[in-house]
Amino acid sequence: MSLSLLLPSSRPATRLPRVLPERPLRAVLLGCGTVGGGVLDGLRDGFAGDVTVEAILVSRHRTGRAPGRFFTEAESVFATGPRLVIDCLPDGELAETLLDEALRSGADIVSANKAVIARRPDFAVRARERGQILRYAAAVGGELPVLETLAHVRSEGRSILSVAGVLNGTSNFVLDRLAEGASLDTAIRAAQALGFAEADPTADLEGRDAAAKLTLIARAAFGVDPSRITLEAIAEDTPERVREAAASGYRLRQVATVRAADSGIEASVSLTPRAPGDPLGDVRDEENAVRISCHGGDTILLTGRGAGREATASSVLSDVSQIIAQRCGQ
Repeated sequence: MSLSLLLPSSRPATRLPRVLPERPLRAVLLGCGTVGGGVLDGLRDGFAGDVTVEAILVSRHRTGRAPGRFFTEAESVFATGPRLVIDCLPDGELAETLLDEALRSGADIVSANKAVIARRPDFAVRARERGQILRYAAAVGGELPVLETLAHVRSEGRSILSVAGVLNGTSNFVLDRLAEGASLDTAIRAAQALGFAEADPTADLEGRDAAAKLTLIARAAFGVDPSRITLEAIAEDTPERVREAAASGYRLRQVATVRAADSGIEASVSLTPRAPGDPLGDVRDEENAVRISCHGGDTILLTGRGAGREATASSVLSDVSQIIAQRCGQ
């Protein structure tokens, strides 16, 4: 993705006075690819409430896009004075820089960018200190309300022991295709054709995508980031492991786990066989599943779509609605 970035680097980050936004709420959209396009469609259809999109940052101009609304320069987008910034950019330096600029601008923010939010915990701290709202439910679990559920559990005073989940819909889809006898390359191409996998699915297959989500889960569940997350990748030997698991009636799954231990927070993303009836083994294709285990034996299970345009866009739109409710008293 190639975009022009012309932004001031020394704008003072002072606390801004918060006022109720005008109706409709002025927003800008960063990125209009698979997820961003779904978000734009939802905003046009009114699924998130009273919002008008003033400007959209894109990598290149295309025929049919309205002039004066689609920009390749970030400076032009922020010049519209948005009260809400919706981030649907892929991971990278540009996304991190623009989220930093959004915080400096005083706007509220909705982001689907798990990697940036995971490696920049200071963004949430800065937003809170300046009276801004930063929401990123879409960064974890697609349509599953994982972060909201963890926050609710902690608000009730319950102590969380561990969280385990199938967090990457692309990997789950690929593992299911391998179980059906497809080659690894064929399974990956099928995921890409359906919009579940990026052109470069390395982060999904190596477990780095799940690890970024696991960092956000650990932050929500335990208040700290894991110092280390061990990773196990889907690789050339994985089809054989899938067949071995199937021969015993099991399904191989990419499972992300974080738990409280005497030595601190332990976290991993590993390929593990799951028995029939195990919710983490029963999820199919792009579905995700998350199991939250609490002291006292309480267990919370969340399942739903974890990848794809609709699942992620719906979570972004839900965050937008939550911000409108907070700011406008709906």
